[in-house]
Amino acid sequence: MSRIAVVCSLALAAALAAAAVLAADAPAAGPSGLSTPLALNDRDNAAALDIDSQGPVLPRPTALISGGYIRLSDLFEGVPPALDAVIGPAPRPGDQIVFPAEQLAALARQHGLQWQPDNPHVRVTAARDTQIIGRRDILEALRPHLVDEGVSPQADIVLSSPDNAVPIAAGTASAVGVLDLDYNATTQRFTALVEIPAGSPSAQRQRIGGRVHLTTAVPVLVRSVGRGELVGPNDITWMTVRVDQLKRDTIMDPEQLIGRTPRRFVQAGAAVHDHEIERPRLIDKGAIITMIYKTPYMQLTAQGRALDHGGMGDQVRVQNLQSNQTVTAIITDRNLVTVHVGPPPPSR
Repeated sequence: MSRIAVVCSLALAAALAAAAVLAADAPAAGPSGLSTPLALNDRDNAAALDIDSQGPVLPRPTALISGGYIRLSDLFEGVPPALDAVIGPAPRPGDQIVFPAEQLAALARQHGLQWQPDNPHVRVTAARDTQIIGRRDILEALRPHLVDEGVSPQADIVLSSPDNAVPIAAGTASAVGVLDLDYNATTQRFTALVEIPAGSPSAQRQRIGGRVHLTTAVPVLVRSVGRGELVGPNDITWMTVRVDQLKRDTIMDPEQLIGRTPRRFVQAGAAVHDHEIERPRLIDKGAIITMIYKTPYMQLTAQGRALDHGGMGDQVRVQNLQSNQTVTAIITDRNLVTVHVGPPPPSR
């Protein structure tokens, strides 16, 4: 083959290859024979379409962050999905990040949002969606460990620190873990190391202390009862109170309440003390009453004046109106007392 023929053949092959490349890059023909537009280049071109069709974009007054990062859509309403992006880590639970107008405008420009602040005081406050682990949560975690040490399940547990609240991310499971516990049964005091949230790499650890108080159940009234009202069996329920807060005359037996009446007023749900109640009053102080003198061999009746008030079975002082002598008598009925004189009658 001549040299001219070889050159022509190479030129023809190059032309055919170029034509093939152009044919491969050319837009495909549509059903009507017309070419469709060139395909957009993934995110950049999709974002360009979103900008053209973008609705109103407005800054949110506050941004409640539920994950570990802040997204553009957390700060602005109306962000097209194609333009949404992570802009930084979320604040720690309990903390917040403030985005002023200048920073918001810079973020909008950077990510292609059509927004400008209408005044320099616009701002968005981003805060982590948080749950608070407080004293109750810590006590619930401590109780089973103290029970293992011999503490009563009904004991009252008191923490020494007035504020043990710890903010953690919302939805965190196993919030409180007890890593170590030391309990002294003699002093009823304890120290413990707790971890919040339990097992988390970012957990906070606290050394806490407190005291255990023994409790007991006491009868209380289910309704407030005033003077002259009788306490019945259905008026009584039980309440758990600390033993060290009980007074000496606190009534522990419900039978000591039934059939009694308050001297003044007893409030519902409060421990009742012996000095607050009495038997239904059958004799009022100053009343003229009947006195029955009993001896082993006879019985006499006289009039007297009550120097005390009381109920059935109570001992009261009574002045004999005839002799002016004051004696001690036992109330046996309304306005009736009995005075025993001399030794008891011999038994048969």
